[in-house]
Amino acid sequence: MVPLFYLMKAVVTSYSPYEACPFGKLENCINAQGEIPTNGFSIACPRSIHLGTSVIVDERIYLCDDRTSKKYDGRFDLFTTSQEKAKNYGKQEKTVIIINI
Repeated sequence: MVPLFYLMKAVVTSYSPYEACPFGKLENCINAQGEIPTNGFSIACPRSIHLGTSVIVDERIYLCDDRTSKKYDGRFDLFTTSQEKAKNYGKQEKTVIIINI
């Protein structure tokens, strides 16, 4: 039987269109699922987590709709539209809840 969820400790960072999108514009940003990422909902996940999986970080639900680069595989990267918020978030170790539905 597959558990409904599991916990993992992971490094969590944040990114914005400025770092990740052509010309730093949200409308030029396409995630791994072919969509524009959503502020406060989209998260780039390690390759071991299936795209479309829901995860919880800091009591908030996110959708794994993007991938971290191979260089940072194992991390989770929250999407925000603010470069300042992404920079201020920094690099944090968190408990991430992976929901298996």
